[in-house]
Amino acid sequence: AARMPERISHLVYLDAFVPEDGESLMDLLSPAEAARFQARADLEGDGWRVPPAFQRSPAMPGPDRRLPHPLASFRQPVTLGSSSLASLPRSYIFCNNPVLGAFDRFAERARTTTGWRYVEMATGHNPQYTTPHELTDILLMIVSEMD
Repeated sequence: AARMPERISHLVYLDAFVPEDGESLMDLLSPAEAARFQARADLEGDGWRVPPAFQRSPAMPGPDRRLPHPLASFRQPVTLGSSSLASLPRSYIFCNNPVLGAFDRFAERARTTTGWRYVEMATGHNPQYTTPHELTDILLMIVSEMD
């Protein structure tokens, strides 16, 4: 999005971290959480990749396509830079299952900051598996209101 904001008409964050310019995912985690990422990579990912963070749910259809994620990408800061990116409309879809809690502060910032659309879903972190029809309805609502 930062590289080609002219090709983006709306940003949607789905139960996500929302870094500021120059922040990495590791910057957004507590030191204990960051250490857990490193430990998982060390123990289960040859020191450089992090296994999927959650257990596979019976609600997940089809084969397990979850893959480890490179640890370096969690350490790399985002570069937003573009003023046109900052002016893009944004939506935050918050999955309010209290089990994780990792995204509460980002959801609250989106809920209380002008320029964000805020939507809550009563589901866990992976609505594409647990409530796919409701997620689709929300995405279609966002798209329909863009015109």
